[in-house]
This record gives sequence, C-alpha cells and structure tokens, in this order.
Amino acid sequence: NRTDLQQLTDLKDKIVTASSFNLCQFQWRAFELGGVSLMADTAQVRFNSKGQDLLIADVLEGRSDAGFTRTDSIESQPAHIREKLRILDPLEGVRLEGAPFPFETTSELYPEYVLMAGMHVDWELQREVVLALLKLPRDAPETKA
Repeated sequence: NRTDLQQLTDLKDKIVTASSFNLCQFQWRAFELGGVSLMADTAQVRFNSKGQDLLIADVLEGRSDAGFTRTDSIESQPAHIREKLRILDPLEGVRLEGAPFPFETTSELYPEYVLMAGMHVDWELQREVVLALLKLPRDAPETKA
C-alpha cells in the first residue's frame, strides 16, 4: 500500500529481498532493461531462502521495501494479504504457448526449475543430457512435472 513505490525505478536506495540468487537474476534483467542497476542503485539486496511466504512477510512488516517472488506468489496469498501487495511495472500481453498468461509478471517467463549437475559429473555427460532434453517435443510425458 505504499504510494512511493510505483515502478522499478522507485526502488533506488531501497532494500529489496529475493528468495534465491537464481530468481534474482530474472528480476536483475528487468531492472537493467528499466535503466536501474540492482546492485548499485538499491540500498541493499537481501536473500531469504526460507520461502516466498516469509519473503512476503518481510515486505509487509517493513524489513524490506520490496521483494522478488515467483510468479503467482502474490495471487496465491489470502485476500487480506493480497490486497496489501502489488506488482511494480507488470509486463503487458505476456503469453504462454499462445494463450494469455494468467498472472502479472515483471520479467519474461522462465522455467520454474533450473537444471543443475554436481561438480563430480563429467562435462560431456552434462552436455549430452541438456541436448537430449532440448530435443524432447513440448508435449512429451517427460516434460511434465
């Protein structure tokens, strides 16, 4: 319900919290595209790996000015919490596989989970797995979580 925060540029000199460095990278790109340096222009970037709900609580309780959450995190909150939050600079016309995306988002859409490999896994094997996954048709059963 803060009136001083309307767009991403209003986060200059503010404290922002992300749930992970991986998620933060997506918003980082949105900041750069908007002419704001996430690390140089904000007062502080914090990481809270304890979940989206605690990140949202940090914002509601004033420990952070803004938070970077996963798409649908705000929409999945109870109404009394949802009405106290808003998305800054949401993108318009976002589509997923040709259909309108049902949630507001400030960044392009990315896969929900990243693919990682342990340090002990041979680089060539990692490469082969990635190439095999990229060759799967979108509707293949293996692509469903």
